[in-house]
Amino acid sequence: VTRSQSRSILISDKMHEQEDAGSDSEESIESISSEKSNWRDRYNSQRQYIEAEQWFVRFEELKLYKAQHGHCGVPRYIEKLGRWVHTQRTQYRRLQEGKQSRMTDERFGKLESIGFQWSPRGTNEDAWNNKFEKLKSYKVKHGHCNVNTKRAGKLGKWVDYQRQQYRLLQEGKQSSMTDERIQKLESIGFQWSSRLSENKSAVEAAKRVTRSQRRSIMISDEMHRHEAKRVTRSHSRSILISDKMHEQEDADSEESIESKSLKECNWRDHNNNRKQYNDAKWIARFEELKSFKAKHGHCNV
Repeated sequence: VTRSQSRSILISDKMHEQEDAGSDSEESIESISSEKSNWRDRYNSQRQYIEAEQWFVRFEELKLYKAQHGHCGVPRYIEKLGRWVHTQRTQYRRLQEGKQSRMTDERFGKLESIGFQWSPRGTNEDAWNNKFEKLKSYKVKHGHCNVNTKRAGKLGKWVDYQRQQYRLLQEGKQSSMTDERIQKLESIGFQWSSRLSENKSAVEAAKRVTRSQRRSIMISDEMHRHEAKRVTRSHSRSILISDKMHEQEDADSEESIESKSLKECNWRDHNNNRKQYNDAKWIARFEELKSFKAKHGHCNV
């Protein structure tokens, strides 16, 4: 029933496609039926016929998938069609390795006719072009193709690999570098020597340092000018304060001398009175000690 439903769906889809194109639907149905009849005639056993019929159904589904998505890269998680696409790649690898395979020349031709990719990642040329587009984006952003081969991840490694392959080509050794790739890379200003890239980067760095130094000198000059102004103002204030102090000293000089003389006189009188007081106090204590000895027979107070 499932096979019958699949055939009905395929026939219905073909009819709608032919109607959209303005063709006769009966001719479309007859064409599909005729193609399937040719498949039946080629296989003797029932098992081979069923396998061939299933292959035909999946191929038609793949054609519809491409018409909808624009490619044949069906993911494996898309149930039966995804698994079938993976099986075709496996059978093709077995054929390439000389092992038993169900991949025939006719199947290979049909799959090739709709742009089937035998590797899920695409061809090597597709991968190269993908990296080239990333390099072009890098140049638009940074203004050059000097990708840092140590810090730029996969793109940096790819750039380094292109230079290696170019050197091998120059030395007459086996290389994946082609004239077409050389033209593409040179069209965006790609440099084949990493030293040239490093020198250019060094020159740009030197320019940046020079600009930085000029800014530092300008800032330093401006700071010196402000400092000079500040010191000048501070020095002027110091001179004014000093002049005021000298004026005050000149005005108070006579009073200061008289005041100092008076203080010296008072200090002498004070010292004389204090000496007399101490002498009198000592004598009084001595008399008290004499009385203590007369009473106790010793001076060990």
